Amino acid sequence: MAARIPVGDTIEKIFVFSFGRYFTVLGIVWLPTLAILASVLPLMPLLAQVRPGPGFSLSAVLVAWMVLADLFFFFAIVWMRVGVTKEILGLRKGSRFVYLPGMDELRVIGSYVLVYLLVYAAMIVAFLAMLLAGAILGVSLSTGIGPGIEKGNLPPALVGVFVLITVVFDIALIYSMIRATWLITPVVVADGRVRVTGSWALLRGNVLRVLVIAFVALLPLLVAEMIFIFTVFMPMAMDMFVQHRAALPTTADAGFSQYAIWCVLAGTMLVIMPLAVGLMSSPAAFAWRALVPPPPPPVPVEQPVAQ
Repeated sequence: MAARIPVGDTIEKIFVFSFGRYFTVLGIVWLPTLAILASVLPLMPLLAQVRPGPGFSLSAVLVAWMVLADLFFFFAIVWMRVGVTKEILGLRKGSRFVYLPGMDELRVIGSYVLVYLLVYAAMIVAFLAMLLAGAILGVSLSTGIGPGIEKGNLPPALVGVFVLITVVFDIALIYSMIRATWLITPVVVADGRVRVTGSWALLRGNVLRVLVIAFVALLPLLVAEMIFIFTVFMPMAMDMFVQHRAALPTTADAGFSQYAIWCVLAGTMLVIMPLAVGLMSSPAAFAWRALVPPPPPPVPVEQPVAQ
């Protein structure tokens, strides 16, 4: 029988770690957080020059930098997740004040890329199969040769079948993505090599437990995020970016308002990120610890007694 993730015990460990080890996680996330913000900083003057209207288009430089910033954001997220995972698994070494990336981050990224390629390949095959079935049905409808199908008429029962197939396909896709990716980081970090099937094997019979754990762990973060966005950030951004920019027509002044927003965002993210990353990254690590028992202690070798 496959091992089961203890839901209550795992949730307890997630919150104890995320709130009780705040400064430990801060030592992991502050550098990648500042790196993410630094990657966005050059976009500020470029965005200040954008004027939506007839013939509106984004410059090639802006688009290229946005793509690079997105790629770096993905790397930084993996950087933080690996750092938290190593801390929980007892594999983190070096300074406690800063965590630097290494080969583990590249292995995790490689594993994600391979898994997503396999999943999307399966999606393409399934899509082609559905396309073939649709083409056959279209021919049947156009000629009226389908069994029990009048020409140009699609029976409600058949529509229901297609809706059911679509729903089942979407559920299967979500199930496959969760099971194939949720434990990639702890599996790769623990094994020290690229892994594709490790998460899938460990999460057999655990997907519903994963959904419950993830929902409970992220719920306070989602509530806090919505409160912050609607009560603090959006009013501040609207006041500084819209009203201030309208009063100061120069590009330099518009850019200044964006830099002010960036500074506030940077300070806020440095405070919030340890909790956010702890709540998002620790569930998989604690689940892995529950599913993979620690190795037995080495058996002591008896030394022969000298005669």
